[in-house]
Amino acid sequence: MSDTVKDLQAQAARDYAQHNTPERQAEARIQNGLARIHGHEAASAPRGTK
Repeated sequence: MSDTVKDLQAQAARDYAQHNTPERQAEARIQNGLARIHGHEAASAPRGTK
């Protein structure tokens, strides 16, 4: 592998570790769950008179 590829892989590993901490992963799971809950609520909400 070239030095450029090694440098890019090292940079990618650092960026991944920085942005994918356990705390951020937990926040993402919570937000995903809340979005699903609110989406299900909105989908089953009455839409005017029938």
